[in-house]
Amino acid sequence: MSWTVYQVDAFADRPFSGNPAGVCLLDRAAPEEWMQAVAAEMNVAETAFLVPRDDGGFDLTLNGIQRRLAAIGENLDRLSHLCDRLERIA
Repeated sequence: MSWTVYQVDAFADRPFSGNPAGVCLLDRAAPEEWMQAVAAEMNVAETAFLVPRDDGGFDLTLNGIQRRLAAIGENLDRLSHLCDRLERIA
């Protein structure tokens, strides 16, 4: 399995401000224990794990430092900002 991990600042217009979060781009699904270990290592409020689907979309898993998080409300808003930041990087 290969992966790329980014730390991005959501809700920010400059580096080292806003709310830091991790984004891990995977080529296939990963075990829950591994994702939780990566999220703990990132040590930020949320780490999103994205796996590409055949239809061009992504499957999402969102983990906090200690547990899996629900992908609802503020978490999805933050993820939207994270994806916007990633588009600027790519």
